Amino acid sequence: MKRSSIFATALVLISTLVASSAAQAVMVNYSGTNTNMGVLNYGQFGVLNNNYVIKHISATENFDVSQAFGYLKAKEKVTFTYTLPGLLIGTASMHGSYSYVLSGNTYAGEADANSDTGNSSSGQTNGFSSSPLVFATAMVGTNIARTTIVNISHGLVNFKTFFSGVLLRGFTGPSLTYNVSTVPLPAALPMFALLIGGFFGFSQLSRQRKSLALAA
Repeated sequence: MKRSSIFATALVLISTLVASSAAQAVMVNYSGTNTNMGVLNYGQFGVLNNNYVIKHISATENFDVSQAFGYLKAKEKVTFTYTLPGLLIGTASMHGSYSYVLSGNTYAGEADANSDTGNSSSGQTNGFSSSPLVFATAMVGTNIARTTIVNISHGLVNFKTFFSGVLLRGFTGPSLTYNVSTVPLPAALPMFALLIGGFFGFSQLSRQRKSLALAA
């Protein structure tokens, strides 16, 4: 295969991925506490209204809890953003896990993130330790908390996002928005590098075989 054809193929793949990220999104609204979001779809975004419970802990403060859970498809990520009026103390966390069989191999793993204690992830292939295929992050700022889970596996990831915090009494609870997107292009570049490397390796092997055939 000619080098021009190799690079043309790679450019087509990259262009397809970039074009897909600009697809029309779908707006979805939810309400209720401990929201079950079901299976999320690429391009989906929305607001989880009133997705919190309030416990009064003093004359001037409330303890607010907000959480949602569901499933994330392969090669996608979901980001949750909590807008926090009057935040005094807050903790955000995210958990995700997966388990599926593909081409006779069993894959499993999980990821956890906590704004106080940090991130961790682990994976298994056929019961043996391997690179994890799901990653999570969580952070809390002055008025914003954000959690993200990234699924680079070929299966569904079940996830749960959680925020708890102490707010000044009289403020409303945190509003929660989310959006689902494809895994960013930089994360997909190693796959393209492997693909291009495979093309070069195959073309080099073909040339060597032709040379040997001519010499014989």
